[in-house]
Amino acid sequence: MKSRFLIVVASLVLSACAGIQSRYHRVTSGESLQKVATLYSVPVESLQRFNEDTLAQGLKPGQKLYIPFEEREDWDAEFYDDTNNGRVVASVDPADIGKVTFLWPVKGRISSRFGSRYMHGRGRHFHEGIDIAAKKGTPVKAARSGHVVYATSRIPGYGNMVIVQHPDKYSSVYAHLTKIDVRKGQFVTRGQTVGTVGRTGRATGAHLHFEVRAKRQPVDPTPLMFEQFARNH
Repeated sequence: MKSRFLIVVASLVLSACAGIQSRYHRVTSGESLQKVATLYSVPVESLQRFNEDTLAQGLKPGQKLYIPFEEREDWDAEFYDDTNNGRVVASVDPADIGKVTFLWPVKGRISSRFGSRYMHGRGRHFHEGIDIAAKKGTPVKAARSGHVVYATSRIPGYGNMVIVQHPDKYSSVYAHLTKIDVRKGQFVTRGQTVGTVGRTGRATGAHLHFEVRAKRQPVDPTPLMFEQFARNH
């Protein structure tokens, strides 16, 4: 079976979009529920179910409809890349260093760094984030503000995981959590607790697997956390 690697969705609808796709749609005159569903590529039945109270009196201009992106058949297709070869790794834009800063998500020792590494029984592979060893149950903080686009344990190996899309090209990933304290679609602020350190998924000990991705490509997060890194190590 081919390995499945996580790819953060840069946009919930348009992969080329640099910002955050709104979770809501404001109904305009002449729009039908089917037209709105088609616009966002979601089933009309799901759109109706998630907005049952709003639509109790029918569809009207000015109404604010919640868009259930995760109800699309391919909602998680871009979370996976079923190839073992040709991994594309981006470099942090030098212009972003010092300007775009990420909070250190949990205080602890880096037990595994970003890049190629060897693991007993698995051989050499590319580690797309950093592992931070910390006591089980330690709160994990959002490195930056943004929208939660994933908060469950469906991706093999990562255990309980949270993905936050930030209002630019970056996303951050928090994996192996003991518990998740946020939900999909929720806006979280920098420093807000998203979960607690654990060892769910494929993990030999309690730690946080933390990733930063730029337009879906993994980058070494340490340059973007330089000040935080120096303060904690």
